[in-house]
Amino acid sequence: MAEKIVSILTDRSKKLGTGHFQRMLNLLRFLNIQKGIKAFLVKNNKNHIPPGLEQYIIEGVHPKSDLIIRDMRDSHINDIVSLRKISKVLVIDDCGSGRDKADYVIDLLPNTHRDFDKNEYTLEHFIYGFNFSNSIINEKEVFYNKTVDIAFYPGFESSREYIEEIMQYFPEGTRTVLLSGTENYYSTGGQKEKITDKSYSEILLSSKCVAAHFGITLFEAQLCRCRIITINPTDYHNKITSIAEGFIDIINLGKPENLDIKIVKPLISKEINKSHNIRVSCEDVYRTIQKRLFSFYELLLKMISE
Repeated sequence: MAEKIVSILTDRSKKLGTGHFQRMLNLLRFLNIQKGIKAFLVKNNKNHIPPGLEQYIIEGVHPKSDLIIRDMRDSHINDIVSLRKISKVLVIDDCGSGRDKADYVIDLLPNTHRDFDKNEYTLEHFIYGFNFSNSIINEKEVFYNKTVDIAFYPGFESSREYIEEIMQYFPEGTRTVLLSGTENYYSTGGQKEKITDKSYSEILLSSKCVAAHFGITLFEAQLCRCRIITINPTDYHNKITSIAEGFIDIINLGKPENLDIKIVKPLISKEINKSHNIRVSCEDVYRTIQKRLFSFYELLLKMISE
């Protein structure tokens, strides 16, 4: 039987963040090692594409696509109508006007769309980011102890001023890792030290707490059994976090301008202390990632065959 062709549309930007792009890279890698599907990522250059995936980059939607996946959040009606002239369309986490025009809709993350049903939401098909998933494969330890107090992800291209503003709320003397995309740093007592011997997944596996705004980082942290603290830059992020609280254990501190240092520092210290004796099985994490990817793959095969 001829392989079915899947075209993936996604992006990374200040507005979108990196989560959509990261999870579609992971899906691209996974689909191309499974039977029955040939997947391509639509992109006009190969910037930020990991080694080994360059061969799957194309500049436009494949004209013989059996399914088009659009993971770019808010679509317009015309976006989806144009894509449906080529093939069936699956939209992911789409709250735009084009959502209703798509053939299929999946909410991998909780969202604010009127059709999102929290009673039906499940992590069964959840896709974790490429950097997290790919580095898990190469981890050397069977179990990880929690040796890092806080792993802090400030968001895509956050300013130094914002990072320093948030880190003042961390208790004195905490061993913090600053997650900044391509490079990660230890930060203790105002001193930064570049991390060269630990992958992104190893940092999460070793962290007691993860502080971040809403996004897939929270779900990767949950899988690594971290305590989760959210500091959200916008009301939009805050609203989605409040929805997500029904599915993962989150301490939502709200927006930075509303933080009270006398309340926040002791709260974060308490969360750190809850994680002292936790050990995480790398094998269990890897197995969950693969199980959910395979579940998504089976879902795609069903869509294509209909």
